[in-house]
Amino acid sequence: MDNNIDSVEVLHDKLSSMNTEFYDIQGNIKNANKQLSLLNNHISAYADYTKDKGI
Repeated sequence: MDNNIDSVEVLHDKLSSMNTEFYDIQGNIKNANKQLSLLNNHISAYADYTKDKGI
């Protein structure tokens, strides 16, 4: 398998790039989880509202 890494500098650059990408993805996942949590809270609040409002 050829990974095109032929020096320590290239390895460092590759690892830095992978690390940056990892934290970007992690941040996106955290944001999505927060949005899903907020959506679940809104759905729950709406369900309580419709149950309690009657006709």
